[in-house]
Amino acid sequence: MSSISATLLYEDQQGPSRQYGLHAFVMACVFDLVNGLRHRVEQRVDSRPLKGNGNLLKSTRNESSRIAADGRRVFSIFDNDRVRDLVGLPHSASESQVRQEIMAGCVAQPAPTIFFLKENTESVLAAALTCDPSLDPTLFGRAMGKNLAERDVAFKQVATRATRATRDCILRSVPSVKELVEALASILHADLGD
Repeated sequence: MSSISATLLYEDQQGPSRQYGLHAFVMACVFDLVNGLRHRVEQRVDSRPLKGNGNLLKSTRNESSRIAADGRRVFSIFDNDRVRDLVGLPHSASESQVRQEIMAGCVAQPAPTIFFLKENTESVLAAALTCDPSLDPTLFGRAMGKNLAERDVAFKQVATRATRATRDCILRSVPSVKELVEALASILHADLGD
């Protein structure tokens, strides 16, 4: 068994980076759930922003077997607003149909777990601003305008300076992120024996 419990594949345009904004936020929410295990948790989660949804699709289908060869779980996180176009399905296609199309031709075992951000990364930032009106609306406005550097700053602000109550509010507002956080926390609890 690997010392890594899970690898999270993101479509983020930033490209390769070990610690970027959205992942910092996800991990802060995980730390909220695993109380006191931060140093151990950080060592067990690998994140890979893949610079676009096409690269994420390719990695999910073609590289997840190699990534999971040591027993780790692979989570692929797609923005929901464009994934149907990516896989050639109508906008009315269900999440189940989209998952099936993403997994077409994938031979990874166990199969990667697919998550869809509703609707996209910017919707998580919008929820943060609603949950904590003290956050800087100018910064968050630029971040939601797809300024990648500002987006990282905004997410890291929510990850490090916001309260758990704010993060919990964001998770209630964006259930797809809550599902990701809870799935990751569950795997980490099991792997760490807690």
